[in-house]
Amino acid sequence: MTAAQTYGGKYRVVRELGRGGMGIVYEAVHEGLGSRVALKKMAADMATPDNVARFLREARAAANLRSPHVARVVDVGTTNAGVPWLVMELLDGEDLATAVARRATLPVDEACRIVSEACSAMAEAHAAGIVHRDLKPANVFLARLPGGGTTVKVLDFGLAKVHASGDGANTASSTVFGTPEHMAPEQLKSAASVDARADVWALGVLLHELLAGEPPFTGPDMRTVITRIFTQPPASLHDLRPDVPERLARVVLSCLEKEPSRRTPDVATLARALVPFLAPKPAPPPSGMTREPRDPDLVPWGTKEWTFAVGACVVMLALGLATARVTAPPAPSAAERPAAPTATPPAAPLLPPIEADPDLEPDPEPTPSPESSANVARPKEPAAVASGARPRPSVRPATVSSVTTKPSAAVPPAKPHDPLDGRR
Repeated sequence: MTAAQTYGGKYRVVRELGRGGMGIVYEAVHEGLGSRVALKKMAADMATPDNVARFLREARAAANLRSPHVARVVDVGTTNAGVPWLVMELLDGEDLATAVARRATLPVDEACRIVSEACSAMAEAHAAGIVHRDLKPANVFLARLPGGGTTVKVLDFGLAKVHASGDGANTASSTVFGTPEHMAPEQLKSAASVDARADVWALGVLLHELLAGEPPFTGPDMRTVITRIFTQPPASLHDLRPDVPERLARVVLSCLEKEPSRRTPDVATLARALVPFLAPKPAPPPSGMTREPRDPDLVPWGTKEWTFAVGACVVMLALGLATARVTAPPAPSAAERPAAPTATPPAAPLLPPIEADPDLEPDPEPTPSPESSANVARPKEPAAVASGARPRPSVRPATVSSVTTKPSAAVPPAKPHDPLDGRR
């Protein structure tokens, strides 16, 4: 196949991404949309009529899965030679086989998160009657997210078994599909008779491998591995990695029960058992506040840049203080300072105090009448004064009793003495 070839008249192959025993995976471009996709073609020597029919039927079934942890299948077809192919979303990242080869083991919380997300994908598949039958590190992909981090994508449902009328007849009982190190004992006996519990076994093997760096059953050859799967207990997870919690080790052993009826019953139960070992996820950003991808051209500041910036701020502050000191007005001398204000004496009163007239006598207190309890002082007739002199009025105010009663009849005031009366 050359890079100029197309599939389905619209998918143009760009380059080869990888190959395995069942087929080849290419990067392709949809010529009408310009979108990049992954195109998988079955190997020509595997394209028997039964395999082709099963591949196309099960690829169509996987295309109906909507879980975010399943690689989306968007198209399917066959070549002119009858070789099937399918198109799925193109992912950026690495599969677990590459990650384990590079890192040996994963932290407990990360390994449990990966298996928990794979359980989420398989829960939808099992609900649709699909058993994967080939869950292994190479078929679990860690896809990079645009905002950072990774998410699990389960790949390759090409070996999946669909539980529908007549489907079981397409898998011969003597046919073995999958990778023996990750296959349940009943799948090694007969691939046609497996159910969702075979995928639970495979997920237990996957979790053991992520924590210990190797599958629970190993050997120098495939015959030895298969014999140990049937006859021996799995390798102790604590012997291989002592820091694994005892409770988590029991979860793995429950997935690896050789008798399906004693095994963890379904992937939902397995996912719940892994919850205590998951690290809490950070809170999602508020709506409209999602983090934008960082511009690769923007380089974050290091120690040298921050030191320069702080030094520049200190110099600018020192210059500002020096400028303020130079431009400030000088302080006045003692001679130029204004004299302190002196206390001003109080002003003399405008009118002299009024003195009592010795010639004036106070009126006698009038006898209160029965009708009134208030006494009003009656002014005294002024004495005769020398010719030409004016009499001074009395300044004594009228006295009112503190008891308020009905006032008596008004007394007419006395006529003032006129000094000119003697001359008339």
